[in-house]
Amino acid sequence: MVYRYVPLLRAKAGEANALFSLTPAAKDRMFPILHLATSVTATFIARVGAAWTGRRLGLDGLFNFDATGSGADLQTTYNGLTALGVTVVPCVEYGAPAGYMQVVGALAQAAGNGLVVKVRLGHLQAVVGWLAGGGWQPQNVDLVVVAGHIAEFGPGVLDQLVLHSMQNLPQAQDWRSVTLAGSAAPKDMSNLGLGLNLVPRLDWQLWQATHAQVGYQLDYGDYGIAHPDMTEPPPYVMGNATVSVRYTVANEWLVIKGRPVSGNNGIQMPVQYLGHAQTLSGHAAFGGLVGCWGDGRIQQIVANTGTPGSRQTWVEIGANRHLTLVADRLP
Repeated sequence: MVYRYVPLLRAKAGEANALFSLTPAAKDRMFPILHLATSVTATFIARVGAAWTGRRLGLDGLFNFDATGSGADLQTTYNGLTALGVTVVPCVEYGAPAGYMQVVGALAQAAGNGLVVKVRLGHLQAVVGWLAGGGWQPQNVDLVVVAGHIAEFGPGVLDQLVLHSMQNLPQAQDWRSVTLAGSAAPKDMSNLGLGLNLVPRLDWQLWQATHAQVGYQLDYGDYGIAHPDMTEPPPYVMGNATVSVRYTVANEWLVIKGRPVSGNNGIQMPVQYLGHAQTLSGHAAFGGLVGCWGDGRIQQIVANTGTPGSRQTWVEIGANRHLTLVADRLP
């Protein structure tokens, strides 16, 4: 059985560049779902279009809709990506407001690509009836079951609950696809110590404990190296933020917590990012992937053939490494 990887990503420049820099083999394993932030740029649409021409992705505009009260950004992004040759499948969440459902329903009906539907564990038994109320059947739906932020519960705590829920999924064989998605990456660095931290990939561990026992193909989804909370921190918070990086290995993230760039203990950003690159490249778990752009970029920084970069650069590096590793390690 060949499983599909469904990364749930923010629709931002770093993630777009990470997708663009993937190898074709890695892209072939993926069905990304992009979540629109409070605004969408033409540059983002063009970059994703260049990265994903001839391929399928999901598009979730609920956060943007809640923030703006309008489906205009969702429509613009949908139209722009479609014009660039991307097959876009609109995404809804169980219980989404009627206004958002109207926008998504119109897009889905016009294109005929079906829907992506996200649902929490507690609503699994109701999702078929809810969809039928809108005229949708499981055969036209990619179902994404969201298990939540696993790190809040700890290792193994949700395993039996999730397994029982997935074994009792209504019409399990009828869905176009079924994915178990969760998150475990930290929201910020506040609970981590200065320097190198090992953070377990509990979302990956949950899927490994579940997928072989459900009796149908259960694909894997996660939120990459990010927390699912889409809320942007205020500018003063980012101004005092540490210069930190995240690097995905087999069962953990290597998270290096740096210092702010200002204050009594502040260190300039390029100096810190160079040090982080040196630490990662010297770690026993570094590398090991064919064609990983993120690893190559780190090696360039260490060799002084590439600049240490910015916060966005390191989102690109971290996301590309994560996406490449999952695509490579997924059965």
